[in-house]
Amino acid sequence: MSDIERIVERGAGALQAVPPPSTLPPDEPEKAGLSPSRVVALDGLAEHASGSVSLYELADLFETTCCACGAEDLPTYCSACPMLDLINRVLARVARR
Repeated sequence: MSDIERIVERGAGALQAVPPPSTLPPDEPEKAGLSPSRVVALDGLAEHASGSVSLYELADLFETTCCACGAEDLPTYCSACPMLDLINRVLARVARR
């Protein structure tokens, strides 16, 4: 079975999940085209913009979220994960400070 087939098989239930309700007013064009779940997440980040998370906490969240996807035995898939790119961007930003 190919990596892609295994990933699709593991994630098939996610397509059945009900996305959280969006708080997006219809007149916010900068968020047009975003999924309702992404809009809710972005709104949550904006609401807590003055807060902070340590790199230790981020590493813990990354590890638990990363391992929860079920693809830890698929290195090709893992290397293309956008979460890995996010972590690398955070580390690059910290290094520039």
